Amino acid sequence: MEPLDMVKLAQRAENEFVGVRCGIMDQFINIFGRPRTVLKLDCRSLEHAYYPFDRDDLRIVLCDTRVKRELASSEYNVRRCAYVVGENERVESACRALERGDFSSFGGHMNASPDGLRGDYQVSCRELDILVEAARSAPGVLGSRLMGAGFGGCTINLVKADALEEFQNRVGREYRAQTGRETLFYFSRLSSGTAVLDA
Repeated sequence: MEPLDMVKLAQRAENEFVGVRCGIMDQFINIFGRPRTVLKLDCRSLEHAYYPFDRDDLRIVLCDTRVKRELASSEYNVRRCAYVVGENERVESACRALERGDFSSFGGHMNASPDGLRGDYQVSCRELDILVEAARSAPGVLGSRLMGAGFGGCTINLVKADALEEFQNRVGREYRAQTGRETLFYFSRLSSGTAVLDA
């Protein structure tokens, strides 16, 4: 099966079988991802481009709220489009920053996103807001925003490698103090998409 056909089939399963009117981003990156790059995707035309993300001194850290979300029964299917327009402009600017190797500006665009997600798009929740604010106040953090569809789930954070321990301690402590819950930390790397391996 052609890779793009697999992507479309996976999205169709989510839309028609699960009942979530999700987009195609997750499915697309799972097939078309490349190591040490990020992918910009136009979800209307499926045109895409790769941008360099090759820094050994930076880490991508996911912080899990441990709030379960049920997207099919949530407000996810009825979101407004005002946020989308602003986010498209941020993506274009963020890609230009990556082309220049300007990760500080890239992080700034990450930071601008949660405000729209919370206000315009209304898909954030208290736990996500706490994690984003705790991350933004930690030294060595270039950017923080929620990831995925919202209503729970994770934040994604761009953190200097030499600040990881303090980041984990500070964010974990703040989240515990305000929610009574523990957050889980996932340290990730940008890698290639799904592939068949020979045993």
